[in-house]
Amino acid sequence: MNFLTKIWSREYRLDPAGLLRRAAAVIGAVLLSLVAIAFAKSGEAAQHLFDQAFAAAPWLAASATPLVFVAVVGVTRRYFPEARGSGIPQVMAAGHNPAFSAEGPLISLRTAVAKFTGTLAMLLSGGAVGREGPTVQISAALMVAVHRWLRVPINSGVIIAGGAAGVAAAFNTPLAGVAFAIEELA
Repeated sequence: MNFLTKIWSREYRLDPAGLLRRAAAVIGAVLLSLVAIAFAKSGEAAQHLFDQAFAAAPWLAASATPLVFVAVVGVTRRYFPEARGSGIPQVMAAGHNPAFSAEGPLISLRTAVAKFTGTLAMLLSGGAVGREGPTVQISAALMVAVHRWLRVPINSGVIIAGGAAGVAAAFNTPLAGVAFAIEELA
C-alpha cells in the first residue's frame, strides 16, 4: 500500500474528535508559549526595577522586601493555597490523578494567575525566587484550560505535556522538557 492510499484509508482518517484534540494541543502550546514569554519578560523587568530601586534607596529595599514577602505568603495561604511551593510537585500530583486534578484547584487558571502575580511580586521586591517551577504549573494549567474550553477529555498526557512545555520554555531547552516529562512527571 503506498503512502497516499494509507492516508485515505479508514484507519488513518482523522475523525472530528481527533481534529479537536490536535487543535487543543496546538492552541494550548501556542498560548502557553506566549504566557511563558510574557512571564519571563515580566520577571526580568521586575528584577530590573528592584535593582534600580535598591540603587536609589537601599533602605527602601531592605524594608519593602520583608513586607512584600509577608503579604504574598499571607494572601497565598488564605486565598490560593494550591499556589504554594514551586509548582512542580503540584503538576506531578495532578498527573497522577488527572480526573480529579483537571477539575480541581491544583492546576486551575485561578491558581495560575495567583502563581504568576505572586512570583512577580516577590521578584519585584527582591525575592530570590525562580520562575521555572511556576512556569511548569502555569503551563499545565493553561493546557488543561484549553482542553476544558474545547471540551476535549483531559488525561495525564495533557497535564504532562503542559508541564514539559513549561520546563522547555522556562529553561529554553526543548529536549530538557521531554526528559523532565519522562523522568519526573510521568
